[in-house]
Amino acid sequence: MLKYNYRYVLLFDAINCNPNGDASFGEPRVRDIDDRGLITEWCIKYKIRKVFFEEGEKVLHFQRDEDYTVFGEIDAYNKTNEKAKEDELDYIDTRLFGSLDAASRLKDSRAIKLMGAFSIDHAMTIDPIIIKELAINRDFKVDVDEKGNNKGRKNDNKFPIVEYGLYLSKGGINKKRGTQMNVSDQDVELLFEAMLSMFEGDYCSTRPMGSMNIRKLIVWKSEESLPSPTKLMESIVISKSEGVGIPSMYSDYKITINSDIPYKEYVMLNT
Repeated sequence: MLKYNYRYVLLFDAINCNPNGDASFGEPRVRDIDDRGLITEWCIKYKIRKVFFEEGEKVLHFQRDEDYTVFGEIDAYNKTNEKAKEDELDYIDTRLFGSLDAASRLKDSRAIKLMGAFSIDHAMTIDPIIIKELAINRDFKVDVDEKGNNKGRKNDNKFPIVEYGLYLSKGGINKKRGTQMNVSDQDVELLFEAMLSMFEGDYCSTRPMGSMNIRKLIVWKSEESLPSPTKLMESIVISKSEGVGIPSMYSDYKITINSDIPYKEYVMLNT
């Protein structure tokens, strides 16, 4: 049974990479109103699931490869709602994140909706980001006319990167809902450990090693109710260090926590 309510603020940065993959036609996501960078909650949850999976935890909604998903391990269509719910709660990602899955072939029972105990919002940068497009090669298509002239045109392939962005995401875990979903405080500790290491091994050409770094995870927990993550966020002051114009590294920021409610800071050793 879950003993505590939890709230958290997560800070991580991106350096010369595309942090959200190629979801927006190859471009890193930005908020139109002010050009601040965005990373979706689904992207973050996927990375957490990946850590759970690699650490040997039972994960339901995670794609192992192109042809097989772990969801296939539950034959939910031939079970009642209660049996399907019981089976799904055996998986840590369902307990924390919830699910909406088929449950039964019965006429009045087509799906079950499980509300997860864990909440996280889209991560957004503290300041507007600069997106740089790098030309990585040139292609010339040979097309010779009757006079022998090359009519082919040059194509520049672009590789967009975020030069620097400090991202912030916040959320919490509801004690009452967590109890309903069989979440334990051990599950929560595993969650925080996964959040701290979600960029380890998550390397690719758009996110090379060292380009994504967890900087700080600030956690409040209490047996009593806690304010909303937004309210707690007001106790955190993030400002630019003296003399800094456009931030280009983590040390360009100064972070101060003025919370009257006890909290714990999880900091990666390499920060």
